[in-house]
Amino acid sequence: MMTFGRQAKLGGFLITKRDETLKSLTTGRDYLASVGTGGLKPDQATFHFRSYVSGIYSLFEGYLLDLASEMLLCFPDKLRDSEYRLKDFVAEPGDFLESTVEKQTDALGYKRFDVIVEKVMALFQSKPFSSPAVELVQEFKATRDLYVHNRGEWNATYAGKAGPAARRDPGRGKPMPLDRAYTEAGTDAMIAFVTDFHAQGPRQYERFTKARALEGMWTASALSAIMPFSDAWSVESGLDIARPTPRATDWAWSHSERCLYDFFLRIYSDSYPGASNDMHLAIERWPVNSNSGQVILSWLRDPFFF
Repeated sequence: MMTFGRQAKLGGFLITKRDETLKSLTTGRDYLASVGTGGLKPDQATFHFRSYVSGIYSLFEGYLLDLASEMLLCFPDKLRDSEYRLKDFVAEPGDFLESTVEKQTDALGYKRFDVIVEKVMALFQSKPFSSPAVELVQEFKATRDLYVHNRGEWNATYAGKAGPAARRDPGRGKPMPLDRAYTEAGTDAMIAFVTDFHAQGPRQYERFTKARALEGMWTASALSAIMPFSDAWSVESGLDIARPTPRATDWAWSHSERCLYDFFLRIYSDSYPGASNDMHLAIERWPVNSNSGQVILSWLRDPFFF
C-alpha cells in the first residue's frame, strides 16, 4: 500500500510530537517544584505522588506509542505479517490499515518497557537505543505499575520489570517510597529520554516532507520513466516546496501522461494555468490497479498541497 500522502506530514509530526511531549513533561516538572505537600497527611502525600507518577508516565508512554502508530501508518510494510487477517479486511476494508495498526500498538503498550523501547526504535533504525535515562525510566514505569496493580508494595513482578535501577524492598509490607525528589528525578529522566530518542531515531525521518513525498509519488508513477524527478521539479533549498520546471511543462506528453502530469500540477497549485485536465480524468486514465493509480489513491487518502 502506497502512503505518500501520509508520509508528507511525517517529518512535521515527529518534530511536533517531540516538542509537545517535552513541553508537557517540563510543565509537570515545574508543577512539582511549585506545589508543596507540607500540609498533607502521609497517606494524602502518597496519593498525590502516586497520581503524578501515573499521569506523567502515561503522557510519556503516549509519546512512544504515537510514534509507533504513525510510523506503521506511513510504512505498512513494517507491520508484522501475523497482524494481517483476512477476516478483519472483509469486516472493515475501509479502515483495515488503521485498525491493524491500532491493534498492534495497543498490544505493544502491554509489553515490558525495554521491549516497547526496542520495538519502537526498530521502526526507525536497527541500532539499539542507548541513553543513560533508560534505566531510570524503566524503574519509574515499574513503580507506576506497582502502585496501579499492587498498592505500591514490592513484589517479584516489580523486581523483574524494574531492571538495573530497581529499588530495594522497603520491607514489612510498606509501599515503595514516593516523594518529590523521586518524582522529579523520574521526570528529568523522561525528558532526557525523549531528547535522546528523537536524536537517535526520529530525526533521520524529519526529511519526510511534502517535497519528499512528491518525489516518491513521481518516482513510483509512469512519468518517471519519461523524465526523472530532478528534471521535472525544482525543490526550493531550505523550503518544503517543489516547483514544476519549464522542461516538464513544455514536454510533449501523451494525452494519458498529460492527465497524470496535471494531477501533479494540481498538487502544486489547483489554479495552475497549465493544468487543463481535472483529477477525475487522471483516475479514469490510470486505474487503481496500476502503480500510477495507486499513487493517486495514496494522495486522495491524505491530500497535501504546496
